[in-house]
Amino acid sequence: MEGLLTTYGGHAGAAGFSFPRSALGAVEEFFRSRAPVRSNGSRPELMLDCPLLLALVTPDLTRALNALEPFGNGNERPVFLFNGLFVAESRSIGTNGDHLRMVLRHPEHPMPGSAVAFRWGSRPRPPLGSRVDVAAQIRQDRFRGMLKIDLHVQDLRGAAAPAS
Repeated sequence: MEGLLTTYGGHAGAAGFSFPRSALGAVEEFFRSRAPVRSNGSRPELMLDCPLLLALVTPDLTRALNALEPFGNGNERPVFLFNGLFVAESRSIGTNGDHLRMVLRHPEHPMPGSAVAFRWGSRPRPPLGSRVDVAAQIRQDRFRGMLKIDLHVQDLRGAAAPAS
């Protein structure tokens, strides 16, 4: 494919390349013929690091997680499981409503958690008052000058039934 590209390079876990717009058809055909996308019908697996209580999501925890940076190949950002949270608020955000902002609460802890699910616009929204299990990364963001801790939702499901 070298003859089609203007630049290329990368490392074992990534590759980058550029090509002129006029070569788009040839580049598409190259990938289509050599690396066809096949689905086995199963959903991708999400790896979770550990369960965590919403009450433990504090500035101290975000500082400790930030000490683990830089995140990337071989040092992925941790994904935590938050069980049995109630959906207190839910609304679309973003220019085209492509994202979902939620306020989540744990029944035994008064402090709510703020969560955002990027590119969630076309997925079903959990009903208000429903209980959910949430897989999320913890991120500390600055938005409009304010420091904020958000759960960046990777996936969610209806809460598993409590053990008897």
